[in-house]
Amino acid sequence: MAHNQRLFDDTPPHIEEMLIQHWRELTPAQKLAQVSSMNATINQLLMAGLRQQYPGESEAQLRMRSYERRYGRALLDHLGVPAELNTDV
Repeated sequence: MAHNQRLFDDTPPHIEEMLIQHWRELTPAQKLAQVSSMNATINQLLMAGLRQQYPGESEAQLRMRSYERRYGRALLDHLGVPAELNTDV
């Protein structure tokens, strides 16, 4: 990087440069596909963690908890989504 600012503390500078160059060469569609894949992975990890934390809850309840975790209760209240759960997320 031209301004010597590092993105990753655990990656050698020459590898970081290669990664940045790779990102620059991706098409917008490829970048969008990567972001979409990362979002799907994050959601899977979130749901797996919620299933472990709340083993007796239905998928609908777990989805509501995931929305609260990702977006916050204030936004859900603003959108009119009922707080049907007594959550501590």
